Amino acid sequence: MLPFMLLARAGNAQEQIVTRTWFDAALGLHTYYVPLKHFQVQQVQPLIMAGVNRALNERQTLELSLRLGYNRHKYQGDALYMQALIRYAPTIAEHFQPMLGAGIGYQLSFYPTDAVKYDGSNWVKVSGPKSVIQVPGQIGLGYRSIETSKALVTPYVAYQVNALFRYSPDLTPLPSSQFLLGIRYAPKK
Repeated sequence: MLPFMLLARAGNAQEQIVTRTWFDAALGLHTYYVPLKHFQVQQVQPLIMAGVNRALNERQTLELSLRLGYNRHKYQGDALYMQALIRYAPTIAEHFQPMLGAGIGYQLSFYPTDAVKYDGSNWVKVSGPKSVIQVPGQIGLGYRSIETSKALVTPYVAYQVNALFRYSPDLTPLPSSQFLLGIRYAPKK
């Protein structure tokens, strides 16, 4: 019974926000792995991400997030990416904001050395960035803690897994993980 009462109360806290647009910035760590048994974190590298979120319903629990990001990787190459996510983010007990999202993205990977590709009989050099399709899934938790007359600020932590398609013919999808620490900013009208 308690979870239903908390979810009903979540709508009341959302109605205090008058804007439907949120801005988002995050720093984090990136690696090519997924947290399953026998997988180990290797070659952790920094990432940065910025985005804008637009509420899709009156209670502002469902939102569309458009994000741009950059991550470094010494061996797999640096990457620029753009993502669109649909996120469910209700407010519980006036301050806690769990987030659950999924979406689609596009990534360009820039290799640190000349890349090679197998053409069926030989390995040939390829140049330029490698385009990759991303399918991200995200979970997180925010804390709506700072409210001024001009804005509402929500710090958050999140974990995101990206399935990267077309990265390698031998490993599709290539899993990629991101641990994020960020700030959501909602200006008031």
